[in-house]
Amino acid sequence: DVFWGMASTNMSWMDERTNKKRERDSLVLYVLILVFFFSCQFGHGSNIGVAVSLPGNSKAMNLALGSWVMMGVCLGLPLTPWAIRTFGEFNVVAVCTVLDVVAMLLMTIPGITLHQIYAVRFLVGFFEAPFLPYLQEWLARHGSHNWNVWNAILHAMVPLGENVGFILAQELVNAGYSWRWAFVGQAIAFGGSALLCLAYGGRRYLDFAEESVTKTDSRGSQGSEEKVVSEVEYPSTEKWGVYWATNASLAAQLGFLGGCKYVIRDYALSRGFGLHVILATFSGIALLGPALGGSVAMSGSIVQPDKWGQHKRTLIF
Repeated sequence: DVFWGMASTNMSWMDERTNKKRERDSLVLYVLILVFFFSCQFGHGSNIGVAVSLPGNSKAMNLALGSWVMMGVCLGLPLTPWAIRTFGEFNVVAVCTVLDVVAMLLMTIPGITLHQIYAVRFLVGFFEAPFLPYLQEWLARHGSHNWNVWNAILHAMVPLGENVGFILAQELVNAGYSWRWAFVGQAIAFGGSALLCLAYGGRRYLDFAEESVTKTDSRGSQGSEEKVVSEVEYPSTEKWGVYWATNASLAAQLGFLGGCKYVIRDYALSRGFGLHVILATFSGIALLGPALGGSVAMSGSIVQPDKWGQHKRTLIF
């Protein structure tokens, strides 16, 4: 009895140590994922910064520069579930990440024309379509105990990255540098964070198909492998209406904000406001809304986005 008691205590200590290591690894990967997702949005903001800085009077052509990304996302979204079921989440995201880096670097080609930029930005949006669905599932598996907080912070990277890119691209142009440097920096941050995620987490933490836990009983015998179960509530079957209502509306929202950045900047300049005042004011407004909405989601007092049973309340909110 004493022997088995000591063995049980030792196994409990080992399980606790394993759980703490897993939580630490998940936190490190989460930080790297934030950098990864931030750099995605940074490129979209830089894209609009380029659009408003291009010479010429054709506002429609410059504004269209920000719309092609959203068109690529909207085309890639309906293909994402099929691709994931066919090839697996990890493989789809890995291939799209490599192709997205290549598309980012195409923006740095000297002498690239406006219509070629349209095509490149479309490809960027298309290859980035699987990222958010994948990251949502990753959070559900590795951030289930802090899902509302982690999810809100992840989505905060959208306005934060966009506004930083929007400001930096224009500052580069105003300082006499090429806007291409913004996309060079994006490719380095994006590709570097992806490589660090792969090096640190590997397929064990990033490939859902291979993710499993092995339980060992107090006698040291190996138990059966079980899939990691998320504490986030999912519907029992696919809900395409909700899928489109959330993802397509997010893409439309980002496209609308991109247009606002151009129109507000142009209007404010015509009224004599300084560029830095315009950038600071618009960025502050664009960050305030997500911060308020994110804080509500994190508190769980009004809506609980991690509970499928409350999806109607969440969508209405």
